[in-house]
Amino acid sequence: MNYAFPLRPYFRAIALLGAGLALGLTACSEPPPGKLFDEDGVWSLVQYDIGTGLDDLPTPRKDAFMLDFDAEQKVVTTAACTSEENSSVTPANSPCRLTPATTEWQCQCFSYAFQEEIMQWQEFPAGTAMPPKVKFDRDLVDTAGGGGGGSDEGTGSGGGDGGESGGAEGEVTVITVTELPDRADTYDFRPLPTGVFGSNNVSHFILEARAESTFNQVYDDEEERKAYCEPCVPGSE
Repeated sequence: MNYAFPLRPYFRAIALLGAGLALGLTACSEPPPGKLFDEDGVWSLVQYDIGTGLDDLPTPRKDAFMLDFDAEQKVVTTAACTSEENSSVTPANSPCRLTPATTEWQCQCFSYAFQEEIMQWQEFPAGTAMPPKVKFDRDLVDTAGGGGGGSDEGTGSGGGDGGESGGAEGEVTVITVTELPDRADTYDFRPLPTGVFGSNNVSHFILEARAESTFNQVYDDEEERKAYCEPCVPGSE
């Protein structure tokens, strides 16, 4: 004689209870932090303050100081059209559009993390196959400091040639980005890493969005400026 036991309703109740607990835990967990804006693409300097107050970038220096963000790889390339020959390397004195023969493109590469209105940048050598991964460090924000910490595992030392190691670990610069509500696609970066666009670590720079093609001149200048730039990550240009 076979005896049937009403077990199915029992197991169904357990399954429903487990699903309910899982949904409850999901609902209680905090959503991942967002970011102030979609940074992917090219941004061009339009105003700057490197210690003498906020100045407009004049026409002879239009698109002479740019950032190119790769949001997927979390890498940003800085590009500046300067004249080392004349010691004119900032937005205040670059002769970029006036004398192409005496100017050149200079670039730097940074990995970055971005949460809410805060960016954290770490420099690495151009051509690095595996750039360092910057892990957002809240302690750096609280102290408004740079240096140390903030670098994720897998960050090797050296240039990362051939993909064997990542870029060299280095100082992390904390940047506060502010939206300008009366100007579309325009943001204030305060500060940039020391030396970038003449930054002295307390200066700030206002940049607005540009077409991706604007950055092409950095690698292939139609006015035949010297270019000391190469893609930060091979194959990413």
